[in-house]
Amino acid sequence: MLFPAGFEARGFIFGAPLALALKCAFVPFRKPGKLPGPTVGASYQLEYGEDRIEMHTGAIQKGQRVLLIDDLIATGGTLAAGIKLIEEIDAKVVECAVVIELKDLNGKAKLGGLPLYVQVQKEGD
Repeated sequence: MLFPAGFEARGFIFGAPLALALKCAFVPFRKPGKLPGPTVGASYQLEYGEDRIEMHTGAIQKGQRVLLIDDLIATGGTLAAGIKLIEEIDAKVVECAVVIELKDLNGKAKLGGLPLYVQVQKEGD
């Protein structure tokens, strides 16, 4: 089984309906302090500092296969943090999916060779 995990907040819009179609749980990745109960997380660098994503402890189990979903990939930092988090709990990201890729920022390079499904590629102006 493949488990969709989406990033706050627009990743929820695309990931939750996919989870319904697959008849499985959807796993939200949120900013620190937004989820109730115990969480695990991963930090990542932004152009202007650092941020962190978290998910509920136990939402994804060791060995499970995960599809990471977001609305956009720019520098790739958010998706890379999601990959790091999933790998730290001994699960496996099998693919990433986004609606828009800002191709000139080369965020795909931070995904460690994972497949990236993109609906729209945007080149620089």
